[in-house]
Amino acid sequence: MVDPSVLQLRVVRDRHPGRWISAAAILVAFTMVIRPFATGQIEWSVVGQFLTMPAILNGLMNTVLMTACTMALGITLSVDFAVMFLSPNSVLRGSALFYIWFSVARRCFYNCCCGSIWR
Repeated sequence: MVDPSVLQLRVVRDRHPGRWISAAAILVAFTMVIRPFATGQIEWSVVGQFLTMPAILNGLMNTVLMTACTMALGITLSVDFAVMFLSPNSVLRGSALFYIWFSVARRCFYNCCCGSIWR
């Protein structure tokens, strides 16, 4: 049974001004990035000259190499600790649980101290 006074209430949609403001900011930033390309204000010969410098190419290769090594290490460690956690051996399970708990607790402590939980 519904109270008759509830049926007389008017439904009002939520207003989200933050969404509109952030959408406008993104559009402005996108426009600022696209405008030089559209008006031809980019000296492509200079861009090509600087992008092919040995220091830039070495930095790019080092970045890709470090990313691949870090990804491989992270996948390997996570699979190892997952298997250790599923092991019937209590020592393996305990050490995996401690490592997993320590890494999560460290991240939570860092986020609490720095004031942001989204990092």
